[in-house]
Amino acid sequence: MSDHLIAFRRLRRERAFTLGVVLTVTIGPALGALFVALAGALMAPSAPLAQPSELFRVSRNDAGPGPPGLLSVDDVRSIMATGVAAGIAASRTAETVFKCRNQTQVVMGEAVTPSYFGVLQVEGLLGRGLTGADTLAEEGAVVSEGLAKRCFAVPDAALGQPVQIAGRDFTIVGIAPASFGGIWAPSFRLINFWVPLDAMKAHWFPGYSVPRFEDPDYPLLVAVARVPRKFQPSLQNALRGLSEILEKEYPSRMALPRAFEATPIGQILVSPNAAPLVRDAMAGVRVGVFGLIVVLLGNVGVMFMREVRSITADFTTRRVLGAGHWHLSRLLLLATLPLLLLTFPLTIAIATSVARLLSRLYGDRLIGITDLAVDLRDVAFFWAAFVGAAAVGSAYGLVGAAGTRPLLRRAPATTGRSVRLGCAAITTALSAVLLTLAVTMYRQMSEIPQPSPDVRWSQIHIAGMDFDLLHDRSPDSMWGMRIRDEISRQPGVVSVGWVENLGLNLGPFRKQLIRSVSIDDPSVPASTRRLAVVDGVTSGWLQALDGRLTEGRDFTPAEYESPARTAIISRTAAATWWPNQGAVGKTVWIRMDPADTTSVRSVVPVEIVGECNDWFTHAEKAWAAAPPLFLPISARGLTQGYLVVRHNLNSQVAAASVQRTVAGLMPTPPLRASGTMPELTRPKLAPFLAVQSLFWALSCCSVVVALIGTITLISDELIRRRRELGIRIALGATPGQLTRTLLREHFVGLALSAVSTTVLLYWSSTLLRRFVSATLFGGPVQTQSVLGGAVTIWSSIALIGLAVSAIAARRIAKLDPMRVLREVDG
Repeated sequence: MSDHLIAFRRLRRERAFTLGVVLTVTIGPALGALFVALAGALMAPSAPLAQPSELFRVSRNDAGPGPPGLLSVDDVRSIMATGVAAGIAASRTAETVFKCRNQTQVVMGEAVTPSYFGVLQVEGLLGRGLTGADTLAEEGAVVSEGLAKRCFAVPDAALGQPVQIAGRDFTIVGIAPASFGGIWAPSFRLINFWVPLDAMKAHWFPGYSVPRFEDPDYPLLVAVARVPRKFQPSLQNALRGLSEILEKEYPSRMALPRAFEATPIGQILVSPNAAPLVRDAMAGVRVGVFGLIVVLLGNVGVMFMREVRSITADFTTRRVLGAGHWHLSRLLLLATLPLLLLTFPLTIAIATSVARLLSRLYGDRLIGITDLAVDLRDVAFFWAAFVGAAAVGSAYGLVGAAGTRPLLRRAPATTGRSVRLGCAAITTALSAVLLTLAVTMYRQMSEIPQPSPDVRWSQIHIAGMDFDLLHDRSPDSMWGMRIRDEISRQPGVVSVGWVENLGLNLGPFRKQLIRSVSIDDPSVPASTRRLAVVDGVTSGWLQALDGRLTEGRDFTPAEYESPARTAIISRTAAATWWPNQGAVGKTVWIRMDPADTTSVRSVVPVEIVGECNDWFTHAEKAWAAAPPLFLPISARGLTQGYLVVRHNLNSQVAAASVQRTVAGLMPTPPLRASGTMPELTRPKLAPFLAVQSLFWALSCCSVVVALIGTITLISDELIRRRRELGIRIALGATPGQLTRTLLREHFVGLALSAVSTTVLLYWSSTLLRRFVSATLFGGPVQTQSVLGGAVTIWSSIALIGLAVSAIAARRIAKLDPMRVLREVDG
C-alpha cells in the first residue's frame, strides 16, 4: 500500500510528466485512427454491392472526341455483343435542381440506364430500382437515404412521393442506402438521386447540345459491366478484339477508333473519381500524420525513460535498504498503468466525436463521409503502439540505471540529453512544416474568388445550333441574345452576361491539367500540352461577374461577332504560364474543334489582349484546378451556358423574374439552377474545404504536441536537476546566473530545431509545390513566404519554451537550497 501511495504522490507532484503522457497518448492514437477511417472513406468507400468482384468499369483510353474514359451508346452495345458481360450499367453525372414539398436544393445525381440497379445489385435498397417502364409518362426516381431524410424526415415516407428534378416530374420508387454513392461521383461529390437516362435526354447535361447527345457514337456515359468469373480471363482479349474490329471500320465511322480497357470496380473511386488535388492532399496528410505519430512515439519513450531513471536515482534510501531496480521501477508502473488505461477511453471518445463532427459538416456533400465511423481496432493498434513505446522507454531507462553497460551508465548525461533535444527539435520542425503547409493552403483557398452577394447565377439550356469559332456562320437560333436582352431590361438588373465552358484544347493533344508550360509555339512537344478551362463569354460578362481588368483591355464589339482571335487570361494563368513577364501581347495556339484531334486546320493563334482577376464562372472550375482563359463569342446560337445576372433585387424575386422571362420566350424553359454565387459554389468546394480542415487539424495538433513536448521536456529536466540547482545556489549562484545558464543550455536544443526545420523545409519544397500549387487558382508556392512562416512558427514555440525555462529557473532560484536538497534526497 505504501508503494502505491508513494507512486501516486510522485505522479501528482510531477504534473508536467502526467499532463504530457495523457495528452500525447490520447491525441496520437485518436489522430492515427481518425485518419485511417477518413482515408478509407474517401479513397476506397465500401459500396453495398452484391459480388463486387464481378464488376468492372469499362472505359476508353484513346484520344477520341469527348471527355476521356467515357463510352458512347454504340460502345455499350458493342461491348454487350461480345458476350462476356452479363449486363452493363451506364450513367451520366450532373448537378441540377431537386424540389420536394417546399424545399429546393441543388444536388448531384445520375441519369442511368434501366439496367443500372439490376447490374450493380445494390444491397439494402428500399422499394425497387429503375426499369424500362420508368421512362414513360410517370417517370420513377431513386433517391439517397440522406436526401430522403432531409426532405421527408423519415426515409420510408419518401416512397411514392412526387418530386421535381430539373423541371421534370418524377415519383420516388426506391431509396438507396446511405453508403451507396453511385459508380462515379466527380471529386467525391455525393450522388443524391438516380433518374432514367432516356427521360432526361440533353435537357440536363451541360456542355452537350441536343444533336451531340442524340449521336449514338459520341461518348457521354460511364459504364460498369458485370462479368461472371468464368469470363473474366477473356475480358481483356474481348475488348482488344473489339477495338481492332472498330479500327477496321475507321474511317467509315465518324468517330475515331476506340481502345477499351477494364478496371475492377474496387479502383473506380480511387482513380477516376479522385480529383488530383484531393489525392495529393491526402497523400500529404498521410505523410504528416505518420511522421507526427513517429515523433510522438519517440517523445513518449523518452519521457518514460527519464522517469524510470529519475526514480532509481532519487530513491537512494530504498536502494541502500536493499530495494531492487525492478521494485523501484514498479513504483512507476503502479502509477502510470492506470493513467495509460484511462487514456484509452479518452482516445475513443475524441476520435468518435471528431468523426461525428465531420459527418455532420460534410456528410451530405462528400461520398464516404455520410456515416463516418472509427474502427476500434485501429484505435487499439495505435494506442498499443504508444504503450509499447512507453514500455521500451521504461526498459531502456531501467537497464541504463542498473549500470549493466558503461555506455548506458553515462546515458543520462550524454545520450539522454541528446535524445531529448533531438526529439524536441524534430517535433518543432515537423509542426512548423505542417502548419506552414496548412497556412499556405489556406492562403491559396482564400484567393478563390468570392463574388458579391448580389451576383445571381442561373444555368439555362438553349436549344439551337452549335456556334462555330472558326468561321463567321450565322446560326438560326437567336434565343441566347433575346434572353439576355429581355432580362437586362428588367428593373433592378445591373448587368447580364453569358458564360459557356468550351472545353477546348491548348495544342492538338488532350491532357488533364495546366501546369507551367510554354505555349507560344505549336511545335512544343506534346508532353507539355495541357487541357485548359476555356470559357466563351458575351458582352457584359465582366460587369456581371463582378470582375475587373488588371492589365490590357476588354473585347471590342467587333471581336464578339467575329471568329475568336483574341483572348483574356486570368491572373493566375498568366502568372503560371509567363511568370514575371506579363501575358498581354502573348500568343496561345488553341484547337477550336474538340472533336478534331489530328488536323492542323482547327489550331489557330489567339492573341491575349487583357488580364483579369480570378473568380468562379461555372461548376467545373471548382474541381478542375485549372485557371481559365476567356474567348469572345456572340450570344446568337448559344446552345447552353451560364447566364450571370447581377442585380439589386431580393434573391427569390430575382429568380422568379428570370424564370418568367425565360418562360415567356421558351415553352419549356430548362432552368437548371438559380441563386447567389456563394450558394451555388459552396457545395462544389466541399472536397477542398474538407482537405483544408484536415490540414488545419493536423497542423494544430502538431503545434500542440510541439508545445507539450518542449514544455514537458524543459520542465522535466528542471525538476530532475533540482539537486544540481540546489548545489549551485548553495555555492553562491545568483538567480540571474542560474537563469542565463539554463537558457543557454536550452537554446542549444531550440537552435537544433531551427536547423532541422530549415533542412525539412528544403527537403519538402517539392512536396509543398506539388500539394499546394495544385489547388484551385493556386500559383507556385513562394519560398520566401514558406520560410517566413516556418521561422515565425519556430520562433513562437522557441520563445514559449525559453519563457517556461526562465520562469521555472527564477522560481527555483528563490527556493532555500537546503530545502531543495532535502526534497530530492527524501
